[in-house]
Amino acid sequence: MKRIVCEVCGSNDMLKQDGMFVCQACGCKYTLDDVRKMMAEGPVEVTGTVKVDHTASVANYLDMAKSSMAAKNHSEAEEYCKKILEMDTSVWEAWYIRGTAAGWQSTLRENRLSEMANHYSRALKECPAEAYDRLKGDCEKSIRVVSTAIIDLRLDALRNNPANVNSEGLANDLNQIREHTNPFLKEIKAFRGETDEALPYARQITSCLDQIWETVSSDFRSVNGGHPLRNDLQYFVSASDALYNSAIQVINILGSRYDNEEANELIIRTYKRMNKWNKAAMNAEGWVIDPVRIGGYSKAYSMADDALEERYGHIEKDSKLIEEVQEKGPKCVAARKEKERAEKEKRVRAYWENHTEEKAKLENEREAVRESVRVLKEKMDALPEALAKRGIEEQTAAVKDSYESLGIFKLKEKKAAREKLKQLDEQWIQANNAFIKASLSMQKECDQYGERIRAIEEELTRDRPES
Repeated sequence: MKRIVCEVCGSNDMLKQDGMFVCQACGCKYTLDDVRKMMAEGPVEVTGTVKVDHTASVANYLDMAKSSMAAKNHSEAEEYCKKILEMDTSVWEAWYIRGTAAGWQSTLRENRLSEMANHYSRALKECPAEAYDRLKGDCEKSIRVVSTAIIDLRLDALRNNPANVNSEGLANDLNQIREHTNPFLKEIKAFRGETDEALPYARQITSCLDQIWETVSSDFRSVNGGHPLRNDLQYFVSASDALYNSAIQVINILGSRYDNEEANELIIRTYKRMNKWNKAAMNAEGWVIDPVRIGGYSKAYSMADDALEERYGHIEKDSKLIEEVQEKGPKCVAARKEKERAEKEKRVRAYWENHTEEKAKLENEREAVRESVRVLKEKMDALPEALAKRGIEEQTAAVKDSYESLGIFKLKEKKAAREKLKQLDEQWIQANNAFIKASLSMQKECDQYGERIRAIEEELTRDRPES
């Protein structure tokens, strides 16, 4: 049997896709009739190298992919990108759009962050140097936004159904972020540390859990005129368990380093919420309709002893953990700040050791500017208005000394001194206004010099990347 050989490039690497035979070397497609004809007539001899130009097709599909993305038709955009990459795997924009489209198609059942991260990595590998920084920023922003949207999607499900199936789903979503979003951020050197990366998700989750609790507890208190039945009690306890298990995920992602002040406060508040929910579930009771009294109810259900004991254990453990965070937190935060300060100082010092001329130039400029400020202030102090103001200040000081030395029976002298001080205060205000007016241009110049000094000092001390 004859082998099928591509008439364009001579390759015999053919694969049937969507009813067409596609050359895996150059992308040319053949119908079944074309293949039958090729097998009957034999291959066409091809000499030299044949390269198929897909430029026009790639540009066309890329425009369609961008239009689909703008219309939020992510599945369509992804398909266009697949077509582009079948023709040319070096089109970095197609990799970027494909990754974004995949991420936005994530569902509760299918989290596609892994595809998003992989396609972004390929886009950055293929893109030209002049586009790298902008693309890296776009990738970072996009994967963070999609990760947040995935958590939002899960929290909506938890809001509609506060059950453990959704708290377990939340744990899986957060794990996907740890496994795919965070490694990609590390790859592009945009990772801020485990706790710092987790904080936005922790805020997002705890805010939603508070809202869900308010709804669940309010509904339970008001159901059936304040007489929740057995099913209502079961739902309330189940919901409190789901919220508790979801809150555990917040604790897990924030970790136990305790070196971030905001994270520590959030951990403590979360443990307190968990205790509150457990106590509410423990104290909840269910009612039954009293057959004796018309419209009457009797208490009939409450939490079993073994369940109560389990929740007592949770409350005791979580309360001890609150104490642990309160005790260790400040020390860990201080240690982290000191470590970061020392590391920054080391980076700054290393940078200036390799840029001695630039540093000397800045320091010399700073000293020159300081000298200009000193000269200006001397000129301001020598103004007649400044001399007049200082003369009044000296008189005021002398009168105050005299007043304080007067005995308790020198009432007349004290009154005269107070009147003199009042006059001097009025004179000082007039003299100060005159000084401000006379020195206004020099003061503006001093302010400008001050801004330049601050800018130089910020440049000398600002953080530098590790070399």
